[in-house]
Amino acid sequence: MKMLYEILKYFTKTNLKKSRSVAHTAIPQRKQTNCCVIGMAILVLAGLSACMMQPHDEQTVKDKKSTIEFSGFHIAPGQEIKIEALHPEEKQWKPIKKAVSTDMKYYSSRFGLDLYYWKQHAVIPNRFWEPWGISCNRAQVRATAEGYSLLSLREDGNDCYWKSSKLNEYMANCPAPESPIATVYSPPGCLGVGEPWTGMYP
Repeated sequence: MKMLYEILKYFTKTNLKKSRSVAHTAIPQRKQTNCCVIGMAILVLAGLSACMMQPHDEQTVKDKKSTIEFSGFHIAPGQEIKIEALHPEEKQWKPIKKAVSTDMKYYSSRFGLDLYYWKQHAVIPNRFWEPWGISCNRAQVRATAEGYSLLSLREDGNDCYWKSSKLNEYMANCPAPESPIATVYSPPGCLGVGEPWTGMYP
């Protein structure tokens, strides 16, 4: 797969020098490095192959009772997506809703993978919101599937995707700064955060 090749190339280039400085006794150095790179590639492939496009990071909503669209893509059909929110006091992620990726392919990504759309609507319960700044409230959310977290994106994540010709460009520029976390704010305009998202990614 083209995307797996790009991942292997990316991790080989960025991590091989670090691996060479570590002494290994049980497995020859080159073989262990290759095993680690392949293992990381598989894990990254799982994470890169799924994303949460909505809500994007720093999205704002009218108030804490607003219904929010949670949506994104997965590489497999019929996969359960868990939507979670961080409890600000307990510092633990709690499930708030579930979604399932479609049975039919939505489209093929430019990195060579078939993508399946998932979508759900949910109100973030009040216990997951916390005061932020002088006039803001915020909630932190993420989506998970099969034990890994889906990428969350910046506000311009969709445009960034189409501008990225290589995987490493996409990974360096498109995910949210704290991906897989996306932070949602209320009300609009507080702390200079943008207006509510009213459109939808194509």
